[in-house]
Amino acid sequence: MAVTAGARGAVVLAPGDIVAIDENAAFTGSGELVKVNPVTGAQTTIASGSSSLMYTPYDAVYLNNKLYAPDGSLRQLDRIDPLTGSVTSITSFTDTDSWPVNIAVDGAGKLLVTDTNLGRIYRIDPDTGAKTILSSGGLLSNPHGLTFEPATGKILVADYGNSGRLIRVDPATGAQSLLSSHGLFVIPRDVQVAADGTIFVSDSYAGSGNGAVLRVNPTTGVQSLVATGGFIAGVLNLALEADGKILLAETSSTVNAAGGVLRIDPVTGAQSRLSFGGHFLNPAGVIVIPEPGAVVATIALVPFLLARARGNLRRRESSVP
Repeated sequence: MAVTAGARGAVVLAPGDIVAIDENAAFTGSGELVKVNPVTGAQTTIASGSSSLMYTPYDAVYLNNKLYAPDGSLRQLDRIDPLTGSVTSITSFTDTDSWPVNIAVDGAGKLLVTDTNLGRIYRIDPDTGAKTILSSGGLLSNPHGLTFEPATGKILVADYGNSGRLIRVDPATGAQSLLSSHGLFVIPRDVQVAADGTIFVSDSYAGSGNGAVLRVNPTTGVQSLVATGGFIAGVLNLALEADGKILLAETSSTVNAAGGVLRIDPVTGAQSRLSFGGHFLNPAGVIVIPEPGAVVATIALVPFLLARARGNLRRRESSVP
């Protein structure tokens, strides 16, 4: 496995590329964003943090050719230019109890960030850093990973409070509803939705006790086990590749002396180590660079599709004698 330092202006990200977010990288002792070749697992540094910028990044999202990463210990949101490696703080979370962790993009191109200590979801303008509270309290206790569910247009949130919950949040009103709780959940960390609507959740202690990937039925909330044991340990965030394979970020543990990125078959649960060691010590997050506008376009269409469906239904009802 090749390990290189990214020269400024040399790291180009294309759809399908993998980016791992290490909150305590082996070579720097602070945060680091690393490009991972999806075929060879070769690592290339995109940007390294410092005591004042990207010190402990936990997750990231790619929007308009920039990466955005929440930093819990510094209580801020950083913007990273992969072409230059430059890191800029765009907003701060001023409450001393704040701990921003995970991030997603909404249909209007705004950023959504979970604050696990305060039980909040913030909406943030990526250009100005202006932020508002989208949803707070209620079912939200210790929210972590979040993503959009195209079939409903809702935000799905993995919350590890109260023995674990999977919560739907309305992006327009902030209203919350419970999809799934307890069961196999112990400490659910992240959530992603496959193309067929299947929901996958990473849990730090489920399954064998070292963590697991779980499947959740989007209609009933019923949970089932996808994979546990083997190389799975120190489980944090997950991502989905275009072919449906699951990528799992794993911190250093008794199973994996150095952290890395694990690939899992969602059907068989078979595991393979894509990229471990090298720059990695405690990778908390992993993302796949999407097709341009893929997420935003899908979510932006949801209100339109729902409105059109309601209109068609009303026309059919009006035609019934």
